[in-house]
Amino acid sequence: MAVTAPATPTAQATVQTQAPAATRLTFEAAGANPLTATGSITAQPWGTRVDWQCSYAPSPGAYPSRSGTGDAGALGYSLVVVDTRGAATQVGSWTAGPGTVVALTASTSIKAADISRVEIRSVADGRTLLGARP
Repeated sequence: MAVTAPATPTAQATVQTQAPAATRLTFEAAGANPLTATGSITAQPWGTRVDWQCSYAPSPGAYPSRSGTGDAGALGYSLVVVDTRGAATQVGSWTAGPGTVVALTASTSIKAADISRVEIRSVADGRTLLGARP
């Protein structure tokens, strides 16, 4: 004998949430260097999401020599968030060389409203290469 339960109507609710709006970052060079970058910051419940893309000039001659031979190879870079109090927090690091494009995502517990500047720095000497204000 088969036992069947009566069909129970179910209600479906659709909840639409709007994704947080990203704030565009326009990076400006802090002196002559072979980098260009674009990016954005997006407020999140846990802090801020940072997305950026860095492009590196294709000419090896545009990069400082690390070995004295003129061949720079891949160099190290860091992404630093500076808050409204002036405290700097590194949120990412990577290596890249001539002719490459790197797209990265990082996060920080710093609220988007508390970010005054986002910088791309040289790992070798800490020098700011590019900077952007949200």
